[in-house]
Amino acid sequence: MLLDEELKQIHHRKEYKNYVFNNFYPLGNGKIYIRDRLYVFKIRGLSYDFINKMSKCLSMLKSDNFKVVSICGKEIKQKYIKELYTMIPLIVTIDSKPWLQDDDLDVFKRRLEDNLEKKYKSFFNEEINVRDKFIQEIKFKNIKPMHFNYKDIKLIRNKVSIEVQDNEEA
Repeated sequence: MLLDEELKQIHHRKEYKNYVFNNFYPLGNGKIYIRDRLYVFKIRGLSYDFINKMSKCLSMLKSDNFKVVSICGKEIKQKYIKELYTMIPLIVTIDSKPWLQDDDLDVFKRRLEDNLEKKYKSFFNEEINVRDKFIQEIKFKNIKPMHFNYKDIKLIRNKVSIEVQDNEEA
């Protein structure tokens, strides 16, 4: 993102980002990357212009650590969503403390819905109300919470599957 002035500004802003990305995969045994192997890196975003600029910057990228050999893109049309699942575990906090699986599930659900409403407003400059209209059911995909060390803090996170309600708002 630092190779483009507009992307550089987006990168440094303290706001919701309208894109997500994952780590290089597949990760080998021992969770290490192996020299001369091909890995995939995905970026997904709401803006065609953003994705197009990222593609151009990736094609210009020079590094001693890796080489970009291919870039492809595809537009995914909006469609009816029945289920969402986390590829990367999510973190939910209540009063700066981690939410745990034996805590109130309604609080967890409410935090996700509040977050969805804030992000929707940020991206589309439009208010929406999804309270009790979006999440039908939440299933945890991990038996016990996972932790993630960030700035000397151990953050608790979970992988979930969310069944989406069958209504217009959802």
